Amino acid sequence: MSFTDNDVLIEFNRLTREINEVYHNVSSKLGISDSAFIILYALVELGDGCRQADIVKAYCVNKQTINSSVKKLQKEGYIELRASKGLDRNIFVTPKGEKIIEEKIYPIFEIENSIINEFSNEEQIMLSLLTKKYLQKLKEKVSN
Repeated sequence: MSFTDNDVLIEFNRLTREINEVYHNVSSKLGISDSAFIILYALVELGDGCRQADIVKAYCVNKQTINSSVKKLQKEGYIELRASKGLDRNIFVTPKGEKIIEEKIYPIFEIENSIINEFSNEEQIMLSLLTKKYLQKLKEKVSN
């Protein structure tokens, strides 16, 4: 069997790349980097005061990339870092950051929610379950 014989896998991989491209295009259209988009998005989803480590874990992104982008967003006045326990520093949105989140990030959440809400409850559960199952199997098999 050829590795390219599985049409479902080929389509799944293509769709995954296309979804990533859509978010990249959204970031570009908004005039921010992909990593800046992820950080601002995370501050909405995870909440004001999350840590860089929380973002890295939740979004499966490179630690150095997030660190560099946090520094840039801080320098631009969109976020600030405040001391927490130990060496941890939490990320907080500034008034300038809140404005960009309201204008650029909240609309994306609204679009995503409206799309998911077009799915039946059963479709939503199936999408989540099958994606989790694929990810779990992939992790198991590549770690062996």
